[in-house]
Amino acid sequence: MAEPLVISLASILTLILDPEPRVFPRWRGEVRGLT
Repeated sequence: MAEPLVISLASILTLILDPEPRVFPRWRGEVRGLT
């Protein structure tokens, strides 16, 4: 239901905390594991 929102928030947090592109797949993996 809120998956796109969660992914968007994760992407924003990733940009703020660590702008390196290699972090995005890690976030997506964590989001998939949680949902």
